[in-house]
Parts: sequence; structure tokens; C-alpha cells
Amino acid sequence: MSNASIGYPPGPAASESRKLLLSFRRDTLRFWCDLHDTYGDFVQFTLGGSHMYSLRDPQLIREVLVDKNAIMRRTDYTWDTLGRFLGEGLAVSHGEVHRRRRSIIQPLFTPAWIDGYTNEIWECTQELMASWQHNDIRNISDDMHHLTLNIIYRTIFGTETGELEGQIKNAVAVIQAASAQRMQTGTIQTDESVLQQTLQTLNDAIDDLVSRSQEKGRKTLLSLLAESTADSSSTLTATEIREEVLTFFMAGQETSANALAWAWHLLGSHPTVQTKLQNEIRDVVQEQPLAPERFAQMPYLESVLKETLRIFPPAWIIGRCALEPVEIGGYTIEPNEPINICIYALHRNTKVFPDPEAFIPERFVTEPPRYSYLPFGAGAHICIGQPLAMLEMGIALISMLQAWDIRPVAGTLVTPEAMMTLRPAPNVLAEVVRR
Repeated sequence: MSNASIGYPPGPAASESRKLLLSFRRDTLRFWCDLHDTYGDFVQFTLGGSHMYSLRDPQLIREVLVDKNAIMRRTDYTWDTLGRFLGEGLAVSHGEVHRRRRSIIQPLFTPAWIDGYTNEIWECTQELMASWQHNDIRNISDDMHHLTLNIIYRTIFGTETGELEGQIKNAVAVIQAASAQRMQTGTIQTDESVLQQTLQTLNDAIDDLVSRSQEKGRKTLLSLLAESTADSSSTLTATEIREEVLTFFMAGQETSANALAWAWHLLGSHPTVQTKLQNEIRDVVQEQPLAPERFAQMPYLESVLKETLRIFPPAWIIGRCALEPVEIGGYTIEPNEPINICIYALHRNTKVFPDPEAFIPERFVTEPPRYSYLPFGAGAHICIGQPLAMLEMGIALISMLQAWDIRPVAGTLVTPEAMMTLRPAPNVLAEVVRR
């Protein structure tokens, strides 16, 4: 027999829902932080007519993402935004669909396959830096999107971005705007014809890239997906491959680009950290391109990346709904009531991360408690591309900091914008100074 309470965890009264909604729309990220700072690590509230919950307690987060994952689904927000464009890709699906697809795709992400792209990531970074000039003022946000898009093209399709880059960039902007509208107002205001055109643009781009990839005849993620089988001998259909490729294409490129932009923003604002990292790189890296095993010899690089992802996690919120009544933390949560885990607020829990707004890579000399730090999620839905993303970001920082100092541009202000991902707004600008 369950001992669950028939009441609710702490939280603002339902009569405050309008006030909460105004606060949410004014500053979404501050809303989540204030909610937990005021009411604790397990909060209930009513927002926009919906009763929902928010978790910051690591053990309760484990309950939702790991222990009781089998009876959880993605939220309606995820389906209305990402699902519209990505179908049932890994970033959207749940249950048996997710389990089956993950069992097919996961074995492809071997260390050898990931390390095999070290040289190409290095080359992409060198190509970008070839366009830099001493004392240039660069739009680092745009540069990092160009870099990660080029990397994704080569690792998934084995080809170049070409004329499709502008089309893809515009499509991503439409999706970001639609996701922000859905979050802020509960509906998507973007005209349906624009959304359909965006989806068609993405599908056409994928078709073109698939065609070019097949002509290359090399082992890319796309070709591996086409050849892969699960233990059950089932294979991915052409539609499923398209959805997964589009998921890697969208989710992988956008999150890595934002993470790198945030890293440059933080390093430019903290010259002492930048110098310390440059010294570690100088002492360890002698050969070019970089040998993958060198990463194990650069603990400060890893700490810088982890601290960047703590302060500005690109995947900044996770949402789940229960498929049946479920007990969490001694309370019964009804089906379809959203359970939110704001990673941005979780990473600012002062009980785990003192002085949470400060950029202190040294705090990762020791690992934080499990489920208190989740830049890539957790459980069955943990980001499948995490190792590739860390390699990509590490190589970019190493190669750029060997040749350049990154300095902030006076008078510029960058703030996090909570959309589909956590983007720097308006953009990260920096002066690049040749070393």
C-alpha cells in the first residue's frame, strides 16, 4: 500500500498563478531559480492554467529519469515543438519506440568511431580560423554555428555544407522562435505555412545530403545507421533513419554551437582562466592534429568545459509526464501533470555549487553528487552524442587557444535566452588577437 500524501509539496497558491505567469514571461530562467530558492527542491504550482511540478532534489530527479522512467513520457511541449520537426527521433520519443531505436543506434557510438573524427574536427577548426585576422572583432556565435554545422555535415554525411548552410540556419531560427512562443504563451503563433515550409526545407536538405553522402561511399553515421541491426535483427526504416539523422543534425549542432559560444564568452571574461588553460595546452599538445589520448592529460580543459556547461547548459530544461498515477517524494502525481527539471536552476543550487554564478573550473576537481549536474540529461534518455560533443568542444578550444587570445568587446552585454536551447543573446562578440 502506498504511503503517498493526498496533499501537495510546497509552492505558491493557485491564486498567484497570474503573478507567476507574468514572472515567467518576464525572465523565465530567474523564475525557475526563484521558485526553488523560495519553496525548496520539490515544488508544485499552477502556470497558464496547468498544474505542474518542478524538481531540484537529486534523488527525486533520479526517481523520475531513472527509477520510474518506464512510466514516463515526454511533455506536450516537446511534442508540439521538436516532435513537429523531428518525428519520433531519440530527442522526442519514449517507451518502446525509444528503447528499440536506442538499442540500434547506441552500439555505433564506439570510442574508436568517435576518436576517428578527431582529424576532421581539427581540420574544420583550422578552416574557420583561416578566416580570422589579427585584432578582428568576430561574431563568435556565428562562427561556432558555422564550425559545428561543418562538423556535423562531415561526421553524419561525409560532405561539405555548401549552399545549404543559410537554409539550415533560417530553419533553425524558425524552430527556435516557435519553441519560445509555445513556452511563453502556450501556443505557436508562427504561421502554419511557414512551419510547413521550414519542415520541407529540412527534408529537402537531408535528401540532398543523403544523396551526396551515398556518392562519397565512406563510413559515416548515415551509412552506419543504414547498415545497423539490433539484437532482434530489426532495422531502421528509411523514415526512421531520416528522423534520427535530423535529430542528430538539429540537436547536436545547435547545442554544441551554443556551448562553445558560452565557453568563449566565459574565457574572454576571465583572462586568468584562459591563460591557465593555454599553459596546460602548451605543456601537453606537441603534435597536430591532436591525438585523442591527449585529452586524458588535460584535466583543466575538462573542468573548463564542465563549468561552462554548468553555468550555461544548452539543454536547459527536461520535462516528463507520468502515464499513470505515480508516487514521487511521498506525493501522488496524476497522469499528464508536467514534471519539470530545470537544469539551469539545478546547476545553481548553492547546497552543491557555492557562489553558483561564478566561473570556477576548479570546482570540478571533484565530481559533484550524482544527479546534481546534468548537462546531458540522465538515465535511458541521456544524450547519446555526449562523447562526440565533448571531443568536438575540446578540440575547438585547444586549436583556437594555441593560436589566439580571445578578448571581450567593451560595452557588449550577453544574456542567456531560454528557447529550445539556451542561446547567448544577442550574440557573443570577441576580439581575436594572434598569439
